[in-house]
Amino acid sequence: MNNKMLDKIKYEIEKDEEEVFFNYELAREAIIGIIDILEINFNKEDFLYQAGIENLRALHDSIINILEYYNPPLKIEKMIEEIRCREKSTPK
Repeated sequence: MNNKMLDKIKYEIEKDEEEVFFNYELAREAIIGIIDILEINFNKEDFLYQAGIENLRALHDSIINILEYYNPPLKIEKMIEEIRCREKSTPK
C-alpha cells in the first residue's frame, strides 16, 4: 500500500472513533437527563424510580457492550474517563 492510501485509512479510522465517542457522549447525557427527571418526580424509595434507574443502568451497560464489541476495552475505558473528567470540570 502506498502512503496516501494508508493516510486515508488512518483518517477514516480516526473519524469513526470520533463519531463513536460523540454518540456515546450523547447517549450518556440523555441517560443523565432522564435520571434528573426521575429524581425530580419520584422519591428515591419509590418503585417506579428504582425500576427506571435499573433500566437506565441496563441501557448504559448495553451501550458499553456494543462499544466493546467494536473497540478494545482499554480504549473504551479511556474514552469514558475523559468524559467523566470533563463532566467534573464543567460547572452545572
